[in-house]
Amino acid sequence: MTNNPHLTQGSIHQARPKCRSANLLAAMANLEDNVVMTQLSKILPPDLESWIAARVAEGRFFDANDYLRELVRRDRAEVEDTAWVRAMIEEGEASGYSDSDPATLIEEIIAERRSRRG
Repeated sequence: MTNNPHLTQGSIHQARPKCRSANLLAAMANLEDNVVMTQLSKILPPDLESWIAARVAEGRFFDANDYLRELVRRDRAEVEDTAWVRAMIEEGEASGYSDSDPATLIEEIIAERRSRRG
C-alpha cells in the first residue's frame, strides 16, 4: 500500500503527539484516491473537534473525515496554484523588463491574443 510507517491497511496511526493534526493531514494527502480507508484515528484539541463538529452539523459535510478530505484537497490545490504563480513570476522576470508604458503593453497583449483567436 505505502512505505509510510504511520499508515497501515485500513488505518492511520500518528507517532508524535505534538504534531498529530499536521501528521494526519499530511498522511491523508499522500493517500491515493483509489485507496479505501476504513478507519481514521485522530487526536485534536477540543476547540478543533468542536469546529469540525459545527462544520459537519451545517450539513455541507457528511462527517469529520469528509471535512478533512476537503481540507486536504483545498490545501493541495493552493500549493499547486502557488507553485504555478511562482513559475509564472520567474518566467516573467527571466523574459526581461520592458520600458514600455504599462497601458500600451497591455493593449499590445490584448491585440495579440485577439489576433490568435481569429
